[in-house]
Amino acid sequence: MFHGTSEEKLKKIFEEGLFVADSFVYLTDKLKMARLFAKQNAEKPVVLRVRVTDTSRLHPDLNMYDTPTKELTKRYRVGIDDPLWGSVRGPHDPSDWKTSLKEVNSVIYDGRIPPKDILGWDYA
Repeated sequence: MFHGTSEEKLKKIFEEGLFVADSFVYLTDKLKMARLFAKQNAEKPVVLRVRVTDTSRLHPDLNMYDTPTKELTKRYRVGIDDPLWGSVRGPHDPSDWKTSLKEVNSVIYDGRIPPKDILGWDYA
């Protein structure tokens, strides 16, 4: 899985793990999507490659379902028919992270991904 972030956060991530206070860690199985989000949100964007060992902490990314596809295509300058977006139909089961990953290529992780599960990084 991948997570887009900023170079400035790398030291802390490798020391304490990947987490977001009062929120979730957003993950994707598409490198292209992680790059897009990193570039949107960071001055020096990077993409982390992470291993998820506790899949019980994965949940559908309902924000991706709720955000209109046209807004996303404009924001990330990617065509509406780009396979990056999957087939956005909405979650069939609110706890089914696999469907979220298939349909919108994004899930949320509720918790901290430990430093040992950060497998590497590269500039976006």
